[in-house]
Amino acid sequence: MAATNSPLNAQRPGSVLIYNSYTSSAAAPNQQNTRLSLTNTHPLSPSYVHLFFVDGSACSVADSYVCLTPNQTASFLASDLDPGTTGYLVAVATNRSGCPINFNYLIGDEYVKFTTGHAANLGAEAISAIAGSAFWASCNNNSTSATLAFDGVSYNRLPYVVSVDNIASRADG
Repeated sequence: MAATNSPLNAQRPGSVLIYNSYTSSAAAPNQQNTRLSLTNTHPLSPSYVHLFFVDGSACSVADSYVCLTPNQTASFLASDLDPGTTGYLVAVATNRSGCPINFNYLIGDEYVKFTTGHAANLGAEAISAIAGSAFWASCNNNSTSATLAFDGVSYNRLPYVVSVDNIASRADG
């Protein structure tokens, strides 16, 4: 398992996964849709995962849960869980009560295709939970919400900068 103090990464497991983009068409799911895959890499422990589908235009959230047995991968279409939406997905490892936990064994990827013909296979970005954080004690069976602090204490920090290696010239169309 990777060090818990390493930065956001699509090449290692974590307790929180961010799928950068998903889309689904209610009218034409064969032309615009996303296949999402989520894997529990732990050889012995099951995993409960809370999925948050964030609509990119309205910031509304649809949520769902998935339970994974040890070494299990679950794949599903965005159109089955959140049809007619384009946005991003956050997957959080939880306990049976829905409280976030330190479970750095989740990996995932997605295949996204748009009606424009654009398509890509993207790895989910993994964020590790950091052992020994007092955060875990703040959520219990009676909690109705939890704050995920990407502060380098509870979870790894998130990057401040996004870089792009190639931007086409506006003059080139």
